[in-house]
Amino acid sequence: GTPSAAPSAVPTALCRDRATYRSLEGLTCADLTFLVELVACPQLGTVGIHRIDVLTITANCPDTCGYCATDPPSSSPSLVLSGSSLPSAVPTTFLQSPSVLRTNSRSFAPSLSEPPTVGPS
Repeated sequence: GTPSAAPSAVPTALCRDRATYRSLEGLTCADLTFLVELVACPQLGTVGIHRIDVLTITANCPDTCGYCATDPPSSSPSLVLSGSSLPSAVPTTFLQSPSVLRTNSRSFAPSLSEPPTVGPS
């Protein structure tokens, strides 16, 4: 059949790239891994991929395109530190007070901790 323009809402259980797929330019799904991290598969035409290849890549490389199901996220945060580089859900006390840290660099925004001055300084 004809592939749909968009991935299905519920991917099949055996969602994987077609190993024998080659684009008109001879590219495999694996060849496109880095590129599709920068541009979504349906948008590959914006970086010079032929219109027909965009359709066939989307249909034949669902895993590479990110259309395969992943495990659902947990319903609550973990109690064990993961060592992630992502920001914490609750800021630390140190970051809650903007006047705690002073720098010698100039700012283009007015200071929140000092009233504006009037006249020469």
